[in-house]
Amino acid sequence: MSKNAAFTFIEIIVIIIIFLMLFGMFVPIMLKERERSRLLQCQSRLKRLGESVQKFHEVQHGLPPATIGNVRPSLFMLLTPYCEHEIVWNIISSKSNDCELPINGTWWKTLTNDEQNKIDNIPIFNCPARRSNNCKHKSKNFNKTKWNNGNDRPLGPLCDYAIPMSRGYAPNNPKRYLDSSFDNNGNSWETKWDKCWDPVDPKHYHDHHGPFRVAFVEDNSNNKNGKLDYRNWHPRDDFSRFVDGASNQIIIGEKHIPISRINQCNNPFPDGHIWDCGILSSGNNGRQISFVRGLENTGEIQQILVRESDAFSNGHPFQYSFGSAHPNSCLFLFGDGTVKSGNVWWSPLVICQLGVVDDGKPHEENID
Repeated sequence: MSKNAAFTFIEIIVIIIIFLMLFGMFVPIMLKERERSRLLQCQSRLKRLGESVQKFHEVQHGLPPATIGNVRPSLFMLLTPYCEHEIVWNIISSKSNDCELPINGTWWKTLTNDEQNKIDNIPIFNCPARRSNNCKHKSKNFNKTKWNNGNDRPLGPLCDYAIPMSRGYAPNNPKRYLDSSFDNNGNSWETKWDKCWDPVDPKHYHDHHGPFRVAFVEDNSNNKNGKLDYRNWHPRDDFSRFVDGASNQIIIGEKHIPISRINQCNNPFPDGHIWDCGILSSGNNGRQISFVRGLENTGEIQQILVRESDAFSNGHPFQYSFGSAHPNSCLFLFGDGTVKSGNVWWSPLVICQLGVVDDGKPHEENID
């Protein structure tokens, strides 16, 4: 009689154990490789944003402004023609009479669904480690919010990146970078660091020492009511603004959005819960913070670069911080077009020095 060729129970158990051991060995490797792939994609998208800044500078003979003005396109919208999304800018420009009309909730409702979708879906604005390529802002998220004016709701595309803004350093202590409450003499600021949208108010451009300021807008007396002619704007600065050196200047970084707050945008005041708002335009209600992060190492908030992906999920006034979904690091785009990974243990002083254009201090610690 022939011997039974079937596997024994013991042999099956041994095979299962070997399979589980191999699975346990390769899963961490696969997960690590997937995260590495996402990191590389995020680096590539930041690199493309850097190339867009360069192209903008070549064509417009200046740096892209943080915004054109109150409730006008943000820097990221101004970059769309230079990152293969010219159709987005064409919609914004044509539907706003070359930015003469405010880009607010009322304006948004005049767009067709197809136009809204084209503006909403810009993959280059998103890091794959945090969310999918679809960055459409779901309007239903605003149903239960308490905006002072429904038309002030920050609609439009979401973004995983932000530009740094700063009031600069205190002359009497170069290692202290000013917060939103005090000027060089200890006096209260008339406007805070997030007020960066008025092209004629010096406190909205003169007092900012980050890489991007509000545009210069022509005062056209022929314009109705004698208002600024937002159709006639120019870049306020060029690369000479980076007096500390382009290779030492952070211009865009990954902004912190708590994991539990993705796709959420609540009323910005009084709680400051503006977690993941649209970046279509700026406004005087604080929503420009959606595409801006302030730099300071004074006051109660000093953690400019967060270490935990869900930090401040229960409240962080004005969402100061940069941060990412990458373990122990956060990507930053520099003025020379390079993308560097910032260690989460960088001190606030280092981030402030790298974000300010004219403090004469590229950095005091090794950032490599």
